[in-house]
Amino acid sequence: MEQKISSELDLPTKFTSQAGLTVNTYCDIWQLAPNGKGKTVDVGWLHSFKANNKLKGALLDTLIYYAETMAASTVATQRYALIKAFPIDNESSEEFKIRWVKLIDSAKKTLSGFVYTAVKKLSHKCMKKHFEITN
Repeated sequence: MEQKISSELDLPTKFTSQAGLTVNTYCDIWQLAPNGKGKTVDVGWLHSFKANNKLKGALLDTLIYYAETMAASTVATQRYALIKAFPIDNESSEEFKIRWVKLIDSAKKTLSGFVYTAVKKLSHKCMKKHFEITN
């Protein structure tokens, strides 16, 4: 079992990507695969979240879930949609709705799946308002 840093979600300090690489949760750059699309994913913007630790934790936990179970390219696609939808951490539901409407269809589909996973599979209640908007 990995050592965990104390947080609301008790995220692991390290996890193993689907490709078998050990990844430090709290590094800004995650190397998920030895090569190919998405081999590295920049999650630094999430580490800068200060105002909303619940949202930060839910997004990181869900990204970890994807990184452990999906190809690196899938995680890279998720990250692209996430940074468009969650560029800052102190947003209101209205700000999220405005960004949601402006997303291209493929980003909406990606984000909808991500939020579904966060709420329905991983039980992140803090993302329920996002689920109601995206689904």
